[in-house]
Amino acid sequence: MENGNREKQSTYPSWGDLLALVGMLLLGTLAGALLAGLLLRTEVASQGLATFIGYVVQFSTAIVFALCQKIARGGGRPLLRFSVKGSSPIIVLWGVILTFSVSVVIEPLLELFPEEQFAPLQQLVDMGGWMMLTSVVAAPIMEEVFFRGIIQESVTRKRGPLAGILVASVIFAAAHYSVPPQALNAFCISLVLGYVYAHDNSLVPVILMHAINNAIAWFTMVLGNGRIETTRTLIGDVSTYWIVYAVAGTILLGTSLWLLISWRRKKSTADNKLNA
Repeated sequence: MENGNREKQSTYPSWGDLLALVGMLLLGTLAGALLAGLLLRTEVASQGLATFIGYVVQFSTAIVFALCQKIARGGGRPLLRFSVKGSSPIIVLWGVILTFSVSVVIEPLLELFPEEQFAPLQQLVDMGGWMMLTSVVAAPIMEEVFFRGIIQESVTRKRGPLAGILVASVIFAAAHYSVPPQALNAFCISLVLGYVYAHDNSLVPVILMHAINNAIAWFTMVLGNGRIETTRTLIGDVSTYWIVYAVAGTILLGTSLWLLISWRRKKSTADNKLNA
């Protein structure tokens, strides 16, 4: 029995398992959209409430399936990591600063996208408080559970932390396919969230970071009356903007170099222990 469990754990997650997870997320999306449409057609709920319910159905379906699959396939314990032992508010603060820096650095790329591709995001503000609740509360919790707590955790167990971060980030970006600029931003932000999760082994800091990031984006759109306000437009002064850009780039580059050096040191230490 024990050997059977080990064999299951060694093969989970296979590419088939990951495709099943993505497929279930798509089915959940379809189910959520159908339910939201029904609620709107019957005038049971406002557009904001219907969208919120549809979103919860979408990710609840995917999360329940993923957890059942993980148990059945011998994915290991714990099912989800919510421990705050060893976590520090500093890691959350650092993560927020880094996600902001990433957003600033890739902003010139986002500005290359046609403005009409941002329209779905601009329409969210018109849905009011329910969409704020979706973006700032529901999305950080449910998306981090699914992408970091299940996908990244599972891939990391089998293929290592780098593969876990990359696979989760690619799928996270693909989940935002309806808004291409958001998909690019999601991929880059996901790399930061993925590293923090790998570092802390807890969903708590990444949920907080995700919530803060979404809250900043939401209130920025509210202040812009539904328009996507970039750092450049918010700052206004060109010289000040490039100073902020340079600082953000320095933070991102410095952090990347530090992570590379840290990773090499850990690898060297691990190799020395094996050779000892």
